[in-house]
Amino acid sequence: MRIAFIGGLGHNYLYGQIDPAGRFAVDAIAWAGDGYDDEAAKTRAAACDRVKWFDDANQMLDTFGPDVVNVGAMYGHMGRWNIEVLRRGFPAVSEKPIAATWEHYHDIARLVNGGPPIVTEFPLRVDPAIHAARQAIVSGAIGRVLLVTAQKSYRFGARPKWYASRDDYGGTLLWVASHAIDYVHFTTGLRFARVSGRGGNITRPGYGTMEDHVVTMFELENGATAIVHADFGR
Repeated sequence: MRIAFIGGLGHNYLYGQIDPAGRFAVDAIAWAGDGYDDEAAKTRAAACDRVKWFDDANQMLDTFGPDVVNVGAMYGHMGRWNIEVLRRGFPAVSEKPIAATWEHYHDIARLVNGGPPIVTEFPLRVDPAIHAARQAIVSGAIGRVLLVTAQKSYRFGARPKWYASRDDYGGTLLWVASHAIDYVHFTTGLRFARVSGRGGNITRPGYGTMEDHVVTMFELENGATAIVHADFGR
């Protein structure tokens, strides 16, 4: 297997699979920056031996010939790089969000329609508690779903200044709340019929358009209601 990485942000889950246990054979590893925060990519790449570094991600995609590409770009620009990977015919494992604009989302949807697959990084689907909740619903143990609430809270800690730009950051709904939105759908098996929401920035005025909290309310297809909220207040 030949694995390529773009960017050094997020989790880079395929990187975690490269270990001496040999869960799968890795013949070659390539890494390139995303053009926005290349130092983050260089730091990740330097922590792993056998890596071939490329100064240009497009050149890496054109010459390395990967079997799969793990995209960990700056969140607001994830869509651009997923499109570059998919249009070359390579499967993609993407940090979320896979796209931060409708234009990128629709391009990705078109490329995967009969083309290479893309999967995103929602590991909470295999968390024991989330799995138990799903089984309780699927088995009928709790009866009909009436109300679902989900929360995702992060520490603010030391966040880079590019979080202040919506174009670069992509938004707290996509970066943080997407986990909770996903496990509402995953546990209930219900589709979303309608949604409303809002967000704001109360505690981080120096971070521009970044929301320090977001709240969404969904009508589920069976008439039930789901509420998801996320914040940087932990």
